[in-house]
Amino acid sequence: MAHTTLAKIYQVNDCQRGWKALLNFLGKTEIDDEPIPMHKLVDAVGIMGAIKMLSTVDGMKDEKESFVRYCAEYGRSQEEITIEFLRVFGD
Repeated sequence: MAHTTLAKIYQVNDCQRGWKALLNFLGKTEIDDEPIPMHKLVDAVGIMGAIKMLSTVDGMKDEKESFVRYCAEYGRSQEEITIEFLRVFGD
């Protein structure tokens, strides 16, 4: 299962509102290194926010590249992208 941490997300974060929403969703008040499953990120910040945070997931280079190619294919709906994201990076 792919996961990230608040510490890794904080390093690439560019949105204070999104950061606060993520902390609130997770019931946290500060940065830690507890693993956060990618499916929880989808619930917290939506599929586009979770995709932006893929760079914080260690390893899985082939899976990330394959997912990006999938998203780039013409006509993919947000629902299709969400389903594929959860299939590749979820539980």
